Amino acid sequence: MTRGPFNVTTRVGGQVVAWREPVDDPFIRHTVFVGPRDLLRALFRRVLVVEILVDGDREIVDAVLELAGKAKPAVPAACSRGPGSRPMADRR
Repeated sequence: MTRGPFNVTTRVGGQVVAWREPVDDPFIRHTVFVGPRDLLRALFRRVLVVEILVDGDREIVDAVLELAGKAKPAVPAACSRGPGSRPMADRR
């Protein structure tokens, strides 16, 4: 099997469920199935954090980010979650 230039790591509730799975394309659709234990934990905490991290060779990642920066963003800037931003439900 040939390793792709990018890796995907998936974390659910702070626990790694998939570590550095090789992929060829950084623009992926990644489905995460959440088990009953994590759903129950999320019910009590009222939040379930699912993180999808795509990384790879620094030069390739920089090239992809440069290309993505020239394209029209798929998500409007108002929806981004940068430092200091809060979810819409908290803005009351």
